[in-house]
Amino acid sequence: RRWTREEMVKRYGRQTVPSGRSQAIVRNGGGGNVGTSLRKFISKLMEERDSSEEPLYVFDRTFVPESDLLSALSTPPYLQPTKDDDSFLFLGASKSGVSFHKHADGWNGVVWGLKRWFLYPPETTPPGGSWPGFSQLDWLTHLYPNLTKEEMPLECVQRPGEILYLPESYYHGTVNIGDTVAIGLQKREASTKIEKLCYQTTQLEKVHGSSENTPEVIEKRKKLLALEEELVQLLPGASERHRLVAVSLFGLGQQARAFDSVQKAIDLDPYFVFAYLEKARFHLKRNENEAAEVLMKKAASINPRNVDVAVAYAEQLTGHKPSRKRFLQAAELYQRAIDVHNRDAYLHFELAEILEELGRKEEAKQLWKKANQLQQLR
Repeated sequence: RRWTREEMVKRYGRQTVPSGRSQAIVRNGGGGNVGTSLRKFISKLMEERDSSEEPLYVFDRTFVPESDLLSALSTPPYLQPTKDDDSFLFLGASKSGVSFHKHADGWNGVVWGLKRWFLYPPETTPPGGSWPGFSQLDWLTHLYPNLTKEEMPLECVQRPGEILYLPESYYHGTVNIGDTVAIGLQKREASTKIEKLCYQTTQLEKVHGSSENTPEVIEKRKKLLALEEELVQLLPGASERHRLVAVSLFGLGQQARAFDSVQKAIDLDPYFVFAYLEKARFHLKRNENEAAEVLMKKAASINPRNVDVAVAYAEQLTGHKPSRKRFLQAAELYQRAIDVHNRDAYLHFELAEILEELGRKEEAKQLWKKANQLQQLR
């Protein structure tokens, strides 16, 4: 009884919960990026949808241990939580979910509602990539129907009272069918060689954002490359591993090998949006603008709703050989991105500047006003 909407609001309505859409949850490290009270989420945000009809989804690591909800469940002895586990609350309306990701082993139990699962083994990156190039709903709607028999995932629909065990390193994404609440437990530390290596690379990946070339930074880049190359040897068919090797190679100045590796990722997965975008960025760093634009256009055609691609392409259109036609194209791309992320102040500011450049001053004024309002809400 304490798991019903009404009872959860009554008991825990004031507690803050993070929610997000499927891609944002993965990019946020396994947590929502919109914080509200549970009462507000259930009464208002649970039904708030973006232009693809994807609603927000509570994906919270702190709610369950701070409540008494686990005591209301009966779980098998070998699945009892320990001090080495993270526990999660999942709550969302129909079509909410989380994009493809992976981690140490864990389990997921549905309390009410239905949850549709899509799974791939460690050696097979999901089509479209695991640094997700698609929201899970967009993936299901637009990419899934085009998959060959060999590309199809393992699938199941989880019902109330059922527990699904997730082996370590298995990629998984979900879409809820009807209003759904579930809990999950996940080991904090990896136990297999593959996932231990993946966790080590994650700790080092921030070196990609460094513009320094100190001996310390170079050494970290070399260590990261060695780990990534070991993972490629273990998982030669995983497109994501080849993309990450390419990024490390390019950072160390090994450009020819980097291009070969990122192309290998594309050959393994023609839907891999971020592999095309990565290759485009390599070309831009070599001032090969036309080649970069071809790849950006290709990535945008694979998933027109991918915000990273839209922003990168728009910046290229306005920064290289700017013209009215290219500014109009950029405005369309930013508007498309806003349709997906309508709470993003940066996107509103960028579109406002382009509209100002195009002489559409009243529209620009309204967008600047909206952007300032969004910035104050942060």
